[in-house]
Amino acid sequence: MITAPLTAPKPGLILFSDRLALMVQIKKVTKDGFTFHVLNGAWDGTVAQGQARIDDQSHGAFSDQEPDPGLVESDFAQVISVTQHEHEAWYMNRATGSEKLINRTVTQIPVLTPGTDEDDPQKDLPDPVYEVTLRVTVLGQAESARELENWVAGLSLEDLGRQLDEGELIGASQVIGTSELPVDEVRTRLDEIGNDGTFFEGLAPAGKPIPVASQISDLRDQQGWNDGSMEHLAAAFIREAGLERSFLGHLKAQADIENGYGVDDGCEP
Repeated sequence: MITAPLTAPKPGLILFSDRLALMVQIKKVTKDGFTFHVLNGAWDGTVAQGQARIDDQSHGAFSDQEPDPGLVESDFAQVISVTQHEHEAWYMNRATGSEKLINRTVTQIPVLTPGTDEDDPQKDLPDPVYEVTLRVTVLGQAESARELENWVAGLSLEDLGRQLDEGELIGASQVIGTSELPVDEVRTRLDEIGNDGTFFEGLAPAGKPIPVASQISDLRDQQGWNDGSMEHLAAAFIREAGLERSFLGHLKAQADIENGYGVDDGCEP
């Protein structure tokens, strides 16, 4: 890995801290530092006045020997070039444009000064693509739940909006979550929603996406979460996302199926 001193923080830059063993991407520049997202983890942090802090939910990112376990002197440096192995090992694929740093030829360590972009390997990169997940709740009248469900499911987004504005439905939406898509997964996600993969410009070729279930399992192992922790986190997400009624309906349907099987099999319900 080749790094250079960080003299001009900018959103999107990829940094590495040898002291903390963290690969991060700058999210926002502040008056006395910047905020960042950890690529080889699942948390955010800040650097202010030369001190780095990981959010409280980081589960012991720093040594307990520090006076303040969550605060340590920052040694973040800008990443200039990495090997393919380093790119994979530090989960750099989670940062848009990071593949341009793989085996990047560097004749000498560049001296980066504020206001200059000549040596910035991430200059002119396309804006990252984010996925925003919405929960849309609609209320309507029908002879049965299945009739209303089938009708709503058959509506296009345009028709659904028209029905909510001036038709037979009333409803509201809520943002459940927003995440940045790894650059090599954007084309795959476009294909999944019915686009031919050409909606965004400057996209990398489609790669082999990592299954979400595998990412959850890896994060669980990394954080040391047990079954109880996962159950608590899942319940909190369902509650905060406003999905408790939907989950209750799912549970009732599952119970009906199981009870039905019990009767068919001659077993006690």
